[in-house]
Amino acid sequence: MRPRFFHAVCDMRRSILLALACGSVFVAGAGAQERVWWEDAIGMETTSNTLEGFKFEGLSVGCSLRQFMRTFPAAQVDRNDELDGKAGLTCYTVEKLNSADQAHFFFFDGRLYQMEIEYGAQRIDAQGGMEALVRKLVSLFGNADNAYGNRRTWHQPTCTRRADFYTSPIGGRLVVTDTSLSGLVEARQKRTVLTGSIELGF
Repeated sequence: MRPRFFHAVCDMRRSILLALACGSVFVAGAGAQERVWWEDAIGMETTSNTLEGFKFEGLSVGCSLRQFMRTFPAAQVDRNDELDGKAGLTCYTVEKLNSADQAHFFFFDGRLYQMEIEYGAQRIDAQGGMEALVRKLVSLFGNADNAYGNRRTWHQPTCTRRADFYTSPIGGRLVVTDTSLSGLVEARQKRTVLTGSIELGF
């Protein structure tokens, strides 16, 4: 017959093993939760398509180059970014606008992929300040899916649109993107960077 002490040790051992097993499950679950960042889920709960009909001075993302040039015949091709050109992106800059200080329009395979609209501090102040501009965006797009630092994001995957608004001491910048093309554009840009010539002196 085994001593009572032996049974006590066995019971203690079983308790320790059970605690370790439970702890492993808890840690595994916690680890899985840690890998899911809130920012990664931007727009997952969004059901409204308030960006679908967004137009800037009559133009929407996805329009043709011909439509764009009819609206902005004075637009100038920006040839400063060689990598974008090799990736199939062409940037047009428009400086004389009715509602903004400057805008950049990026075309991919003949379609407007992205627009960057810049508002200077003087223009913003004349219309009630940055808070008034942000309230205008919220009234159009709803509450931002993400707000961090100087950036607010509205991501609406059901209509393949994304808007980012950046603030700074010199003004604000609104970027509207066709997310259905983002993966292809980024892949081409990455391939262009990897295959492009690099001058490092050796």
